[in-house]
Amino acid sequence: MASGCGDDDDDRAATPAPPPAPAAGPALWPPPESATDDPLRAARSFVEEYIGVEDPALGQFAEKGAGAGEVDVHRRGEDGRRLAAVVSTLLLRQVEGNWLVESARSAEVKVVTPAAGAEITSPVRIAGRGRGFEGNVVLEVREQYAVEPLAQKPVTAGSFGQLEPFSARLAFDSGGTETGAIVATTGSGIAAADGFAAFPVRFRPG
Repeated sequence: MASGCGDDDDDRAATPAPPPAPAAGPALWPPPESATDDPLRAARSFVEEYIGVEDPALGQFAEKGAGAGEVDVHRRGEDGRRLAAVVSTLLLRQVEGNWLVESARSAEVKVVTPAAGAEITSPVRIAGRGRGFEGNVVLEVREQYAVEPLAQKPVTAGSFGQLEPFSARLAFDSGGTETGAIVATTGSGIAAADGFAAFPVRFRPG
Protein backbone atom coordinates (compact mmCIF):
# COMPACT_ATOMS: atom_id res chain seq x y z
CA MET A 1 0.00 0.00 0.00
CA ALA A 2 1.44 3.36 -0.98
CA SER A 3 2.46 5.73 1.79
CA GLY A 4 0.59 9.02 2.15
CA CYS A 5 3.85 10.95 2.56
CA GLY A 6 4.26 11.40 -1.17
CA ASP A 7 0.76 12.88 -1.44
CA ASP A 8 1.59 15.43 1.27
CA ASP A 9 4.77 16.40 -0.56
CA ASP A 10 2.81 16.82 -3.80
CA ASP A 11 0.30 19.08 -2.04
CA ARG A 12 3.06 21.27 -0.67
CA ALA A 13 4.74 21.50 -4.07
CA ALA A 14 1.47 22.50 -5.74
CA THR A 15 0.83 25.39 -3.34
CA PRO A 16 1.83 28.63 -5.14
CA ALA A 17 4.35 30.85 -3.44
CA PRO A 18 3.04 34.24 -2.28
CA PRO A 19 3.76 37.07 -4.73
CA PRO A 20 6.85 39.13 -3.93
CA ALA A 21 6.41 42.51 -2.31
CA PRO A 22 6.90 45.51 -4.60
CA ALA A 23 10.53 46.59 -4.88
CA ALA A 24 11.38 49.54 -2.68
CA GLY A 25 12.38 52.50 -4.84
CA PRO A 26 11.96 56.26 -4.76
CA ALA A 27 8.58 57.40 -3.50
CA LEU A 28 6.94 60.81 -3.56
CA TRP A 29 5.20 60.82 -0.17
CA PRO A 30 5.01 60.64 2.81
CA PRO A 31 8.41 61.41 4.37
CA PRO A 32 9.64 58.70 6.79
CA GLU A 33 8.64 60.66 9.90
CA SER A 34 5.02 60.71 8.68
CA ALA A 35 4.78 57.05 7.67
CA THR A 36 1.33 55.47 7.94
CA ASP A 37 -0.19 52.01 7.56
CA ASP A 38 -3.41 53.54 6.17
CA PRO A 39 -3.37 53.97 2.36
CA LEU A 40 -6.20 56.53 2.37
CA ARG A 41 -4.42 58.60 4.99
CA ALA A 42 -1.26 58.57 2.86
CA ALA A 43 -3.31 59.55 -0.20
CA ARG A 44 -5.11 62.42 1.55
CA SER A 45 -1.89 63.74 3.05
CA PHE A 46 -0.26 63.67 -0.40
CA VAL A 47 -3.03 65.64 -2.09
CA GLU A 48 -3.39 68.16 0.74
CA GLU A 49 0.23 68.74 1.71
CA TYR A 50 2.25 67.80 -1.38
CA ILE A 51 -0.09 69.03 -4.12
CA GLY A 52 -1.79 71.74 -2.04
CA VAL A 53 -5.48 70.92 -2.60
CA GLU A 54 -7.77 71.65 0.34
CA ASP A 55 -10.35 69.03 1.25
CA PRO A 56 -9.78 66.71 -1.73
CA ALA A 57 -12.57 64.39 -2.85
CA LEU A 58 -11.01 60.93 -2.65
CA GLY A 59 -12.44 57.64 -3.82
CA GLN A 60 -11.96 54.31 -2.08
CA PHE A 61 -8.65 52.46 -1.98
CA ALA A 62 -8.60 49.89 -4.79
CA GLU A 63 -6.20 46.98 -4.28
CA LYS A 64 -4.14 46.17 -7.39
CA GLY A 65 -2.24 43.12 -6.20
CA ALA A 66 -0.17 42.33 -3.14
CA GLY A 67 1.12 45.51 -1.57
CA ALA A 68 -0.17 47.80 -4.33
CA GLY A 69 -3.26 49.91 -4.95
CA GLU A 70 -4.81 53.07 -6.35
CA VAL A 71 -6.91 55.97 -5.07
CA ASP A 72 -8.85 58.26 -7.42
CA VAL A 73 -9.08 62.00 -6.81
CA HIS A 74 -12.46 63.30 -7.98
CA ARG A 75 -13.68 66.69 -9.10
CA ARG A 76 -16.01 68.55 -6.73
CA GLY A 77 -19.11 70.38 -7.86
CA GLU A 78 -19.84 74.00 -7.03
CA ASP A 79 -21.94 72.77 -4.11
CA GLY A 80 -18.99 70.76 -2.74
CA ARG A 81 -20.33 67.34 -3.74
CA ARG A 82 -17.92 64.74 -5.05
CA LEU A 83 -18.51 64.23 -8.77
CA ALA A 84 -17.89 61.10 -10.82
CA ALA A 85 -15.15 62.82 -12.86
CA VAL A 86 -11.63 61.74 -11.86
CA VAL A 87 -8.91 64.41 -12.15
CA SER A 88 -5.98 62.25 -10.98
CA THR A 89 -5.21 58.73 -9.80
CA LEU A 90 -2.62 57.98 -7.12
CA LEU A 91 -0.53 54.82 -7.33
CA LEU A 92 0.50 53.45 -3.93
CA ARG A 93 2.65 50.60 -2.70
CA GLN A 94 3.21 49.07 0.72
CA VAL A 95 6.73 48.74 2.09
CA GLU A 96 7.39 47.25 5.54
CA GLY A 97 3.76 47.82 6.52
CA ASN A 98 3.59 51.49 5.48
CA TRP A 99 1.87 52.91 2.40
CA LEU A 100 3.75 55.20 0.02
CA VAL A 101 2.51 57.30 -2.89
CA GLU A 102 4.83 56.44 -5.76
CA SER A 103 3.21 58.46 -8.56
CA ALA A 104 0.11 60.29 -9.74
CA ARG A 105 -1.35 60.23 -13.24
CA SER A 106 -4.04 62.39 -14.82
CA ALA A 107 -6.11 62.69 -17.97
CA GLU A 108 -5.71 66.47 -17.61
CA VAL A 109 -1.92 66.64 -17.83
CA LYS A 110 0.51 64.02 -19.15
CA VAL A 111 4.31 64.36 -18.92
CA VAL A 112 6.13 62.26 -21.52
CA THR A 113 9.65 63.66 -21.06
CA PRO A 114 11.44 62.83 -18.83
CA ALA A 115 10.17 59.36 -18.02
CA ALA A 116 9.41 58.23 -14.48
CA GLY A 117 12.60 57.13 -12.75
CA ALA A 118 14.82 58.82 -15.34
CA GLU A 119 18.15 60.36 -14.41
CA ILE A 120 18.09 64.08 -15.13
CA THR A 121 20.48 67.04 -15.12
CA SER A 122 19.96 70.78 -15.09
CA PRO A 123 18.43 72.23 -17.17
CA VAL A 124 15.85 69.50 -17.69
CA ARG A 125 13.39 69.58 -20.58
CA ILE A 126 9.85 68.74 -19.47
CA ALA A 127 7.38 68.04 -22.26
CA GLY A 128 3.92 66.58 -22.55
CA ARG A 129 0.30 67.44 -23.22
CA GLY A 130 -2.26 69.09 -20.99
CA ARG A 131 -5.33 71.24 -20.58
CA GLY A 132 -6.52 73.57 -17.88
CA PHE A 133 -8.25 76.85 -17.11
CA GLU A 134 -7.05 79.28 -19.80
CA GLY A 135 -4.58 76.57 -20.86
CA ASN A 136 -2.35 77.02 -17.80
CA VAL A 137 -0.06 74.21 -16.62
CA VAL A 138 2.61 74.62 -13.94
CA LEU A 139 5.76 72.47 -14.12
CA GLU A 140 8.03 71.84 -11.13
CA VAL A 141 11.23 70.05 -10.18
CA ARG A 142 11.39 69.08 -6.50
CA GLU A 143 13.61 67.23 -4.09
CA GLN A 144 12.16 64.00 -2.72
CA TYR A 145 9.33 64.68 -0.23
CA ALA A 146 9.70 68.47 -0.70
CA VAL A 147 6.56 70.60 -0.89
CA GLU A 148 8.48 73.60 -2.28
CA PRO A 149 10.00 73.38 -5.79
CA LEU A 150 13.64 73.71 -6.75
CA ALA A 151 12.36 75.21 -10.02
CA GLN A 152 8.94 76.15 -11.29
CA LYS A 153 7.63 77.39 -14.64
CA PRO A 154 4.11 78.03 -15.98
CA VAL A 155 3.45 76.97 -19.57
CA THR A 156 0.49 77.16 -21.92
CA ALA A 157 -1.27 74.01 -23.09
CA GLY A 158 -4.91 73.37 -24.05
CA SER A 159 -8.11 74.69 -22.53
CA PHE A 160 -10.79 72.40 -21.10
CA GLY A 161 -11.21 70.85 -24.56
CA GLN A 162 -8.32 69.07 -26.25
CA LEU A 163 -4.96 68.26 -24.72
CA GLU A 164 -2.29 70.47 -26.31
CA PRO A 165 1.50 70.07 -26.24
CA PHE A 166 3.76 71.95 -23.84
CA SER A 167 7.52 72.06 -23.39
CA ALA A 168 9.90 73.98 -21.15
CA ARG A 169 13.43 73.82 -19.75
CA LEU A 170 13.86 74.21 -16.00
CA ALA A 171 17.23 74.98 -14.42
CA PHE A 172 17.66 73.71 -10.88
CA ASP A 173 20.26 73.04 -8.20
CA SER A 174 19.73 69.69 -6.48
CA GLY A 175 22.21 70.56 -3.74
CA GLY A 176 23.79 67.13 -3.95
CA THR A 177 20.60 65.18 -3.27
CA GLU A 178 20.08 62.04 -5.36
CA THR A 179 16.30 61.76 -5.69
CA GLY A 180 13.65 64.21 -6.78
CA ALA A 181 10.34 64.54 -8.58
CA ILE A 182 8.63 66.09 -11.55
CA VAL A 183 5.24 67.62 -10.74
CA ALA A 184 2.76 69.07 -13.26
CA THR A 185 -0.53 70.70 -12.28
CA THR A 186 -3.26 72.46 -14.20
CA GLY A 187 -2.98 76.04 -13.05
CA SER A 188 -6.62 77.02 -12.80
CA GLY A 189 -6.44 78.23 -9.22
CA ILE A 190 -9.70 76.32 -8.65
CA ALA A 191 -8.91 73.33 -6.45
CA ALA A 192 -12.07 71.51 -7.53
CA ALA A 193 -10.95 71.53 -11.17
CA ASP A 194 -7.22 70.89 -10.90
CA GLY A 195 -5.58 67.80 -12.33
CA PHE A 196 -2.02 66.84 -11.46
CA ALA A 197 0.67 64.34 -12.36
CA ALA A 198 3.82 63.51 -10.42
CA PHE A 199 6.57 60.91 -10.48
CA PRO A 200 10.07 60.39 -9.05
CA VAL A 201 13.33 61.03 -10.92
CA ARG A 202 17.00 60.74 -10.04
CA PHE A 203 19.46 63.62 -10.14
CA ARG A 204 22.65 62.84 -12.05
CA PRO A 205 25.76 63.95 -10.11
CA GLY A 206 27.21 67.03 -11.73
